[in-house]
Amino acid sequence: MALIEEQIKTGNWLFKHRSYLPVVLFILYYIGLIQDVKSIHLFQNDTWLIICFLVSLLGQLIRIITVAKVPMDTSGRNTKKQKAGSINKLGIYSILRHPLYLGNYFMWLGMFLLIPILWVHIIFSLMYWLYYERIMIAEEEFLRGKFGNEYTDWAEGVSAFIPSFKNYKKNAQSINFKNIIKREYTSFSAMIILFIVLININNWLYLENWNVGYSSKLSLLIIIIFYVVMRLLKKKTTIFK
Repeated sequence: MALIEEQIKTGNWLFKHRSYLPVVLFILYYIGLIQDVKSIHLFQNDTWLIICFLVSLLGQLIRIITVAKVPMDTSGRNTKKQKAGSINKLGIYSILRHPLYLGNYFMWLGMFLLIPILWVHIIFSLMYWLYYERIMIAEEEFLRGKFGNEYTDWAEGVSAFIPSFKNYKKNAQSINFKNIIKREYTSFSAMIILFIVLININNWLYLENWNVGYSSKLSLLIIIIFYVVMRLLKKKTTIFK
């Protein structure tokens, strides 16, 4: 099997199982936590926590911008197989080809910044790139096979992962707020929950402080209620149709 064919095969497998990537990342996170850096407690510094959260929020914002103006049959959460009814070429897709994965990267990076160890951040970034590079190769091969020159002509002038604004083309389509909520309530809820959980885990392991603060409990309760309500509205009603 040629190397490119092997990468495509691996990418399709990773695409189907990309929901399990957090398991691998949590292993790296735990390894970073147990290092002997107890003299550094940046996660207790409110300014640093805000910076970490803003990095993750940037990732969520990129995802929101991506799904705000796309056709309903593209940029989805499908995991069983690749699918696309059309090629997104305008807006954020005119400055990079894989904005959702860039958004995911910043969402995870903000959480890893809670551990003030540079090599953890570097290894995380390398793991993320190696994982999603295969998925991007598989996705692009699928799109090239389906759309032919239409896809390759667009892809030649657009960066894969690093934004370039020189060829930006405005998307005149109106913002679909229902689509944003429908597609992003899960990632937003997960981001908030993970931040709260990780901060408390840091407190437990570093400071042996096993008390969960009132603000953490309240925030968890609010975000869980939000998630359940959105889930029920999506599954049981036609409000997001």
